[in-house]
Amino acid sequence: MANPTETEMDNQLKAGILLLDNLLDQQTVVADEDAYNQIIESDFASSQSSGARRFRATVSTSLLTGQPVITPILTAYTHHIVDLPERSAQRAIDRIYKYFVDNSKTVKSRGITYGAIPSFGAGKGLLYRLTENEDGYDLENEFVETKTFTVLQDENTGAERFREVFEFIGGNAGVDALDSDSSGAVRRNVRAKDSGSSLLSNASFSQFSIGGTFTAGRYVMAALDTVTDWALNAPVGFALDRNEFARDIVGDTNPTSLVALTGGTRILTQAFSVNRLSLNPAFPHLPSIWIRGGSAITAGTVTITWGSKSQAFTLSVADQDTWRELVPDRDLDMWPLAFNEEDAVISITIASHDDEVFLDEQFFGPMEAFDGTWWHPSCAIAAKFLTDDSIAVADTFTVSDSKIQKWLWRLYARMLPHAGSPTVTDP
Repeated sequence: MANPTETEMDNQLKAGILLLDNLLDQQTVVADEDAYNQIIESDFASSQSSGARRFRATVSTSLLTGQPVITPILTAYTHHIVDLPERSAQRAIDRIYKYFVDNSKTVKSRGITYGAIPSFGAGKGLLYRLTENEDGYDLENEFVETKTFTVLQDENTGAERFREVFEFIGGNAGVDALDSDSSGAVRRNVRAKDSGSSLLSNASFSQFSIGGTFTAGRYVMAALDTVTDWALNAPVGFALDRNEFARDIVGDTNPTSLVALTGGTRILTQAFSVNRLSLNPAFPHLPSIWIRGGSAITAGTVTITWGSKSQAFTLSVADQDTWRELVPDRDLDMWPLAFNEEDAVISITIASHDDEVFLDEQFFGPMEAFDGTWWHPSCAIAAKFLTDDSIAVADTFTVSDSKIQKWLWRLYARMLPHAGSPTVTDP
């Protein structure tokens, strides 16, 4: 048989998807079965309702057997178009995804609006979310539902201080494949992050080697002083402070902040090689640091660099004597393949500051996976999370769901590059 063209393979994929999508309108079948059961009234009611259940079960099972329709199309696509010998569906999707990226191809987006994350309460910690992959595409392989995040344990009910335990819950799952609007996913034992869970060494700056002693809780560093596992561009431009620190985390017997003094640019750096970091490219990694401006701060910048990526934050009067966590935008830059470079480092640069800047609680580590997107709970300073603190995040469709992308998600929990106006349209 002659090799199919790329357009022919695109059309075969669309035809296979249409075969599944035309099997039924899910909501109509579910609603019609419910309406039918509501009006049954006869001597044969039991047999009538049993027959309706069997019919629904048959249709539901047919949806669950959709992979044999689509998988051969995916493997044929890799064989004829991508020109690689993949046979498993997951590996074939990997190859097709890369082919789409390299050739600027897209399918129709599912059009998901990711819900705003509410506050847990004044002064409490925050939940951060990442909804993009390393190529900048929205992560559409998820259930569009309301997800609930609840504190199961705080420091008074079984968790360590600043490491509260969370439960992540999706919506109630339906009884079968016809009622699949919610995930039914539950994930427990997700802990809030602090420097103790960072991949970096000495992330709280509490270990150092100095030639003098603290006076009234403060020590101004000398040229030969060091902060363990961190390289300082000029040690004499820093101080150590035990009066002001972000969090007294468990295991830190002498909480200490590192202070960037005024009078020049201050840089602290830790190479990935210090802790022999080996990052899993399938997990996004989030960097952050807590900062506090001096009582007269009005200007300056703090720049976080992780590998090849960086983001600058502006200091202002709002930072005077106030701790806040600097967290870069959650986007494609969180992914290891996006920030990877030779001799990668984490660094913090403080520049143009008109008063000293306190630094503490450096974090760098993987985010938490839950139903296709990624999450990071971070405890605050002013008020701690408490058991039963809870928020709900509601994702919605901007428009109606797509077809190709929807079925790749349903059958394989995967997605392809997508757009509102795709190059490969829905059938």
